[in-house]
Amino acid sequence: MYMAGGFGITAGAHRLWSHRSFKATPPLQVLLMLAQTLACQLSAHSWARDHRLHHKYVDTDADPYCARRGLFFSHIGWLLVDKHPEVLRRGKTLDMADLEENPVLRFQKK
Repeated sequence: MYMAGGFGITAGAHRLWSHRSFKATPPLQVLLMLAQTLACQLSAHSWARDHRLHHKYVDTDADPYCARRGLFFSHIGWLLVDKHPEVLRRGKTLDMADLEENPVLRFQKK
């Protein structure tokens, strides 16, 4: 289960949906979405939004994984605490249309 979740995060939420590094067929997207769900790290839509914020606002209050808050926080702690208000504010300004139009991610988010 751990490997499947890691695969879903690495290949799905990170490479496919955050960075759009490759295109995936609908069956592969379903497989990656299911694997990402096993990782218990929010929905792929939320994960990708936070990761896009991270790249746009590195090490600021708008960075969901801000390394200035410590090593533990930047890898795991961000999942355990409420988001900084600046993360919430800036997250609403990102263009997430590509993920909002994806039927696989709409299903997972619902």
